Order: sequence, then C-alpha cells, then structure tokens
Amino acid sequence: MKNFTLLILLFLATVAGVAQPTVDFEVGGAGTTYNWGVFENDDNPALEIVVNPSATGINTSAKVAKFTAKAAGQVYAGTENARGAFTTFNFSAANSTLKIMVYKSVISPVGLKFVSNGGSQGVKLVSNTKINEWEELTFDFSNLIPTSTPRDGTINIDQINVFPDHRAGRAENVCYFDNITFSAQVAPQTVSLDFEGVSYAFNNFDGGVATKIANPNKSGINTSNNVAQLVKGTGALWAGSYLTLSAPVDFTTNKIFKVKILSPVVGKKLTLKFEGDGAAFEKESTPIAASNTWEELIFDYTGVVGVNNLNTKIVFIFDNGTQGDGGANSTYLFDDVIQTSVTTPPPTAPTTAAATPTRAEANVISLFSNAYTDLPGTNFRTSWSAGTLTATQVASNDVKKYESLDNVGIEPASVIDATTM
Repeated sequence: MKNFTLLILLFLATVAGVAQPTVDFEVGGAGTTYNWGVFENDDNPALEIVVNPSATGINTSAKVAKFTAKAAGQVYAGTENARGAFTTFNFSAANSTLKIMVYKSVISPVGLKFVSNGGSQGVKLVSNTKINEWEELTFDFSNLIPTSTPRDGTINIDQINVFPDHRAGRAENVCYFDNITFSAQVAPQTVSLDFEGVSYAFNNFDGGVATKIANPNKSGINTSNNVAQLVKGTGALWAGSYLTLSAPVDFTTNKIFKVKILSPVVGKKLTLKFEGDGAAFEKESTPIAASNTWEELIFDYTGVVGVNNLNTKIVFIFDNGTQGDGGANSTYLFDDVIQTSVTTPPPTAPTTAAATPTRAEANVISLFSNAYTDLPGTNFRTSWSAGTLTATQVASNDVKKYESLDNVGIEPASVIDATTM
C-alpha cells in the first residue's frame, strides 16, 4: 500500500494542513477505527472487515469492507462512521473528488453523502458498470466547496455515509468496498457518446427503459455498430432515462449538442436535459421529420446555461407529455451524442429532379439515366468503396444515393468503346 501512503502525504501537503478521511480497512487502518454503524437495513447486520474476495486488478488490498444489503431494507440502507471519528474538514478545489472501489455482483447505484454540524447534503449516486470485478467509482463534490457564505452542511464535515446498493426491490445482496480517497476537483468535460466499446449504465425512470443494442438500421447518416434504444412504457408522461457522467459538462465554448435519432413516428420530439448539482436546464428538439430514418437533431444551449455548470446527468425523454405503450411506436433509437460549437445543420436531400439531358441517344453511352437505355450490369459501388448506396427517387426521377462517402468506384460490366466520342 505504498501508493496509498503517498496519497495521504499529498493530502496533508495540499489541503492547508487539514487531514482528509482516508479509508483502507487494513488491520489497524483508518477503516477499522471509524466505528462504522449500519442503518435502515432491516435487522442492520454489522459492517464486516473481511479478506479481499478478489485481490486482483486495481485492488490487491488484504482487507475490505463487506456490506450485506437486505431485501427488507430501505432503498437508502447504508453504513456510516461515528460522528467525530475523524477531524472535521471543508471541501476545497484540492479535495472535492472522492473515489471508492467497489466489488458487486449486480449493476446498481452506489451512493455517498457527507454530514456536518450544519446538516447534510443529498445523496450523490454513481452506478458500477462491472460485476464480480473491482471498479473505482468517482464522485464529484465540487458543489460542496464553501463560498463566502457557505450553505449548511458544506463545512466542518465529520461523517461519511456509504450506500452500497441504493435501489428498491432488491434481493439480499453482498457488496464490498474499499480505498475511499480524496483528490482534486474533476475538470469539466466535453461530451462525446457513441455507445461503442464502453459500458453505459442507464438510469431508467418512470416507465422508460434504455439499453445499448446492435444498430438494427445501418443506413443513412448512421452506419455505426451500436446505438442506444429507449422504450417508453406505460408510465409517466415524462418517462425516460439518464446517464451519469464522470465530470460536469464544460459549456465554456461548446454550447451545442447534436444527437442522431431514429423514431418510428413522424413529429415526435426529444428533450435533452441536464441535471445534478446545479440548476436543471433542458431543450426540446424540433419535430422529427421522417419515420424509421436516421436524422440529426441540434440543441443550442446558448443563453440557457452559464460557464460554471455543475450538472453530471444527461437525460433523454422522447415525446414528453404523452404516455408510451412500450410497443414499436414507443421505441426510439439514439446515437452519437456530440458536444460542439458548430451549428451548421447536416445537408438536406434535393427536392427537385436533375435536368433531363437532350443529346440524341445515338451519340450517348449511358450508365445511368431515365432519358436513355443504360448499359446493363454496371456495379455502382465496388467492394473497395467507402460509403453506402441506395436506390431512391427525387421528384419521380430515379437517383443513386451515396452516404458516409469517402470514395466510390463504379465498374461497367464490360469495356466501354468510346473511341468515336
């Protein structure tokens, strides 16, 4: 645990001499001296200090904490150190991020809260994304940094509350946690979510169910492998889902969000909302123009949010104000949630046909045209082409439509003799 000792020294050196609570549960360590109690957990079995069930990966500690979440316990069942077990402290830019390692057999929110003589703050939740494997979760408490007139509960903190399995309707579940450490304030981030290769822990609410799935409609502007699906069930009119980001969203220069969506019904809208430690704000999209077709929606938050945003939750609500039915017409896809400063909309399809050529057919070798007889067997997208091809019409005129195009090869079925042309 030499690296852990180094963290303690850094804390002591950078936080104006105020030692932060650091918990490692090793024999004789901080975790064994804070006198942890258990609350709202049915018969409140004690917090146990046990041998690490999997001393691998990021956590090879010998001892860890074991919390048994009882089925009859409350959603907010948890554990807390005795008040005054460590020196009181205030949050600052140098120590407003808390990290905790967890080992769980289910995906569910982990909650943290702090208590002081002035009161307490609401529980902050972050879900684990791995099962039966140690994972470090990060909690941003920069909203608790005292100002000249600090709010109750933001100064003289002397108690940590840990909620290892903060959810309703659970069966009895064993959770392990370890290595609670503080570090500097998390830098705000620019958002880019493409649902490829990363676990996304959706938090569903009021009848909405979101999951990552294989793209069932690789076409148009979105040929990616994976997308997010949100099914709006027979719940609240605002049923949806949200993702908790690792840091607040940086709106300093990038105030535009772009989202690719596919709706089963024309005219629906997507509400993109941000919540968390700051004031919530949202934008509703323009009506969706086409059914079962990928299109890109643009959300401009200029004038809606200031630079110092503290929100870490990005919320997705389709067809806000109407109850879903959980069926095909209440199933939406979204992908490529990108934050940018660019507002230029994607190019639109033509609405008028190309001009009809007037040369005599005897003087033309045609590969593709409604005005002439075309050479048969032409391949309009070779195997080495980078792009997708579909046959469509514009104003009743046949056209070839290329998308996601980088290069394309067109091959006639045989050699063309154009020596007289």
